[in-house]
Amino acid sequence: MENTIRDLQSMRLSSTHIVPESWYIIAQGKLELKLYQFFPKTSNDQENVLDVVWTEPNISQSFVSQSGQYICIQRNGCNHLEVINIDDRVVLKKIEYPPDSGPKAVEFSPLDTHIMILTGWTPENTKNLNVYKLNDASTTPVLSIEYQKLHTIKRLPIWTNNEKYCILRTEGDINIYKNNKFDSKAPVKKLTITIPNGDNINPLPSSAAISLSPINRKGECHIGVFIPHQGKNNQGILRIYNIENLEVCN
Repeated sequence: MENTIRDLQSMRLSSTHIVPESWYIIAQGKLELKLYQFFPKTSNDQENVLDVVWTEPNISQSFVSQSGQYICIQRNGCNHLEVINIDDRVVLKKIEYPPDSGPKAVEFSPLDTHIMILTGWTPENTKNLNVYKLNDASTTPVLSIEYQKLHTIKRLPIWTNNEKYCILRTEGDINIYKNNKFDSKAPVKKLTITIPNGDNINPLPSSAAISLSPINRKGECHIGVFIPHQGKNNQGILRIYNIENLEVCN
């Protein structure tokens, strides 16, 4: 493959949804995207086959969905992103962004029902973290919040694998959404964490790390919060919360 694409920057392997016995290889080069279809050798066919099925020039960035069925591309010189079905290369959605606020991160939800796009923060683009539905034609975000570049730890949405829960930190709070029912004004639950400091109460520091557990056999899910420079010898403390009642478990 190194002879067929220049300046390889990223590569992703995924199964196809049309021919189960083959695989897709999505290769992003410098301003070029190539989609290969790989047929491994079988008892009937003794040779591996690698075909180029799609070449797209002037692509500066690409982001593949969790299942490998969709790809989000940024065309060089354009101020919009395109979400494309990899199997038939049909554009499902075009999402515009301000010309001076290009995409910083793009992530699909685990079941490919939503896409999160983070663009650069500017005074004209303060609501720069947006979540969109993929299964409708609307380009209006279902969630839109401010995300400033001063955050020391990424504060992107975190879903459980079945998308039953999604958490997102805003300021000192952790917003909890259930079954993708997003509403920036009224999340299902809100976890506010404060840190005692003598006679004072400090908000959750920007350096705190947030994680979300898988759902266990009992149907329980937990939020983990690591707060550095706290506790014994300032080694940091870990708090684990039940996502339903927000009680501390440890």
